Order: sequence, then C-alpha cells, then structure tokens
Amino acid sequence: MDPAFEHGLLLDTGSATVAAQEVTCRELCYVRPGRDTLTFVAGSEAVRLLLIGGTPLANPA
Repeated sequence: MDPAFEHGLLLDTGSATVAAQEVTCRELCYVRPGRDTLTFVAGSEAVRLLLIGGTPLANPA
C-alpha cells in the first residue's frame, strides 16, 4: 500500500476485521493515509471485498 493514498474497502460478502475494525457486509471501511500495510482477518464465512485507493480527495472549504 502507498502510505500517501487513502483507501476504501467495500465488503461484498461475509464479515471481516480490517485494521482492528469490524466490517460487515455492504459496508465501506475508510483507511486514512499513512499506512503501508493492512491486516485483514476473515470471519467464518467466505469473504469478497474490493480495495480501492488513490490520492486523497480535496476537502471542500
């Protein structure tokens, strides 16, 4: 992971813990810039997730 990027993880099926944060199905988990690694722990069901990331979006004033 690029620590300059912000990331989002969309959990499509199952449940998981991402960076010690519990994420449920159809929930978007936001990961702030600054991490170069991320830990995923799947729940008891199969997990399918989408990881997206890029330069942080500008914050409107």
